[in-house]
Amino acid sequence: MCVRKIRPGTNCPAAITARSASDAANIFARALKSRPGGAETKDMRPRTRLDPVIKIEEKNEEHKLREMAEANRHVKSAEDALAGARDAARTDHRRTAPANDWMLAEIAHTRTLSEVRNAERAVKTAADAEGAARGAYTIAHSKAEALRRVAQTRVDEILAAREKAETRELDEIGLVTFNGVGQRPS
Repeated sequence: MCVRKIRPGTNCPAAITARSASDAANIFARALKSRPGGAETKDMRPRTRLDPVIKIEEKNEEHKLREMAEANRHVKSAEDALAGARDAARTDHRRTAPANDWMLAEIAHTRTLSEVRNAERAVKTAADAEGAARGAYTIAHSKAEALRRVAQTRVDEILAAREKAETRELDEIGLVTFNGVGQRPS
């Protein structure tokens, strides 16, 4: 047995046992301490640097979706106005009357046909605006979805690294426990 003073780096069996015992105590203490993640536990999704960017892109996506819904409402109202104008143009307001009344009815009918053409142009404009809004939403959605996939990949990597570190730590504890290092003599 070594009776001299134990110094770090010596090959004395007592020094090795003392260092192994302190290492085992540190391993047990680390295993019992809470994780360094603070409020994050295993059940919570780990935060990544992409989370604020994803939040911004999701707000943009929601904004584009609202714009697309508004454009869809404009198309529906323009189509309803077109249907009303067509119904008005289909009715015949001529009756047996003098020629002046017929000319007035003919002018009114011409005006109604002009309103139908204007309604058709309004429907086409609204449909074009809806297509543009749909394209903008598709772009925003695909961008947000790509960011979500990248973030999920990063989260999976973080969770795998945590799992690997925990497995390594538990293996160290099991190895130390199995070898009997750090046990007090009875």
